[in-house]
Amino acid sequence: MADISKSVVDIGLADANVQRRLNATAEGQRFLAVWPFVSAGLDIASLTSEQVVAFIQSRKTAAVILRQEGKIEAADKLEQMEDFVNGAGSTLVNALSPALKNIHNKLVAGGVQIFEQGNVLKYVTKNGDEFAKIENGVFSVSFTKPNIPNPSTYLDATYITNHINKFKQEGAGFIVVKSWTEGGNPIYTALPSRKFVGLRSEMDVVIAKYKAQGNDWTVLRDELNLGSSTNLAAEEIYYIKIDGNDARFTFDVPNGNEGGAIAGEWVPGGYTKSGTAEAALVGSENIVHNKSINQLLNNFPGMWEKIK
Repeated sequence: MADISKSVVDIGLADANVQRRLNATAEGQRFLAVWPFVSAGLDIASLTSEQVVAFIQSRKTAAVILRQEGKIEAADKLEQMEDFVNGAGSTLVNALSPALKNIHNKLVAGGVQIFEQGNVLKYVTKNGDEFAKIENGVFSVSFTKPNIPNPSTYLDATYITNHINKFKQEGAGFIVVKSWTEGGNPIYTALPSRKFVGLRSEMDVVIAKYKAQGNDWTVLRDELNLGSSTNLAAEEIYYIKIDGNDARFTFDVPNGNEGGAIAGEWVPGGYTKSGTAEAALVGSENIVHNKSINQLLNNFPGMWEKIK
């Protein structure tokens, strides 16, 4: 933040009317409490997560008051700082690969609070706890199962609702590998709880791409982020579709603690690394297959096709 002048903001905040109005609101008081640490010329890296979050959350209130009191330049400077802390115009953000920038932009769209510390982009919950970061060109989740925070702790409620509504309106789809269903641990005789599904329209595009490329199974592996070591060359694969109004299920934003969340592949925000919208299928554990692919398919009459 050293390249952004703070003196103009200091002058604006010194106005008696601005001070009175800031002190009259909880958010204004919160801003006044943290501003001295920022104004002193400290780099963001020197602030605690709690101070950064307080700054992020309270600046809008201060900028509105400054603007209403005619301190336009001060308000502009404060809003530039807001953009800086949230990554807009950031050198780190601009240097991200397209894939990482896609993840970053999805989280920003979800209202996630972001700040920079050195060469690290940190993504924090509403309470200021880091839950993910990008460092040295790698996105990573800062928690391991089963302790990954619930999406409600870092995503806006409206974003979550809109994401779920897309699945209610369009429906969903997922692929099934016969050997994965009929093999493995004999105790797993039903679909896993909170099974991952993709948005129907986007899954249809993935399947179409797979077919257009001569049934190249690597398209499925890479587009659905099944893990780089996954080999589907000899597998029998089915594509199953789900109506958005299927009474057996509801949809939720994945939290990363699901069985299908692969460490290093799963990213928060309701999208795969490749940008496909995904949801957790609530009620999936009630679909019993007893290790039979045919029994599984019978749960979805007229809603499946064999693609490999």
